[in-house]
Amino acid sequence: MKKKSLLALLGAFALTACRNAETSSLISGETLVQEKFGLFGTNVQIRITGASQDQMTDLFSLLETYDALTDAFNPRSLNGQTINNLYTLNLEANEGRKITIDPKLKEVLEFGLAMQQATTYKENGVTYSYFNPFIGAITTEWKRFVNPNSDEEKIDAPLTAETLTPLLNDMNSTSLTFDGDTVTRNGKGLVDVGAFAKGFALRKAKNYLDEQGLKAYLINAGTSSLLLGCTRKGDAYTVSLQRPSYGDPKLSITYPAKFEAVGTSGISEQYRVYEGKTYTHIVDPKDGSAEAHYDTVTIKTGDPALADVLSTVIFLGGSDAAEQLSKTYDFGYLIWDGTSIVDVNDKLGMTNQLQKASA
Repeated sequence: MKKKSLLALLGAFALTACRNAETSSLISGETLVQEKFGLFGTNVQIRITGASQDQMTDLFSLLETYDALTDAFNPRSLNGQTINNLYTLNLEANEGRKITIDPKLKEVLEFGLAMQQATTYKENGVTYSYFNPFIGAITTEWKRFVNPNSDEEKIDAPLTAETLTPLLNDMNSTSLTFDGDTVTRNGKGLVDVGAFAKGFALRKAKNYLDEQGLKAYLINAGTSSLLLGCTRKGDAYTVSLQRPSYGDPKLSITYPAKFEAVGTSGISEQYRVYEGKTYTHIVDPKDGSAEAHYDTVTIKTGDPALADVLSTVIFLGGSDAAEQLSKTYDFGYLIWDGTSIVDVNDKLGMTNQLQKASA
């Protein structure tokens, strides 16, 4: 799962912390704004110029569908009907059984498996992956340590090798088999797509907006996942990375984004410092470690789903992972360690900010 990022949008509008179930209004320039709290565990705001209320409703319905399908922790229903979602797939009783799923969930799972393959690397002759969709049980255990708001029973010390080894074995020996509209989970590893579920839903939202010919829009999914069209005047939005957790309170790094997505992973909320080390909910599939080596990673690219995955992967793998993946994907990135910029590339569009930020 991702944490709320430290992204804000400057000049265009102020992000709100409204927790109403739903609010909507028509403001100048025929711009419709609506918010819903609880989708993907956060507050989602959509702002579109020139959209109808029906189009806004369609967008939220789309997001609600993916929220329900990718929920790994709760049984869910859609349109009054109970559905087979990740929770269903992960039930112990369903290990090795064919489960009929919605084609949308199948597409999500296939994307997760593709990203697992795309983020492999070798170390000392052994192949690992920075991303593994079967990491659910390990992530859940770490949340018991790092997340004070977790519903799970709390633990007082970091997970040990004794605890992690069997969970890693389960993760590494699990696979999915697809047969038409059914999927089988082979093994005890639990599927968790929290690292990109919002981004994948925003990818589908982008497709819908494109089909409807809508260009002036912004979707803020808890600020860790942003989908940006253009402003009402046709300009780029200005995105600001402000005061990462341990940084200068006055620090503000800005960059433009237009018809792009921004994904961010970091330790702004779900983390715990223990004996001088910082632990987070972002887990390394290599060894099950949740020790954080960076504060914030932000990604800018054309695909919201890819932005979400890359921010997680580079949070774990740093510059090495960024360099490797830059050979395949087109994206801008910045890695922040809490006091300084570790790495950044020109595609983020903030080169002119580096001197000031590093001073």
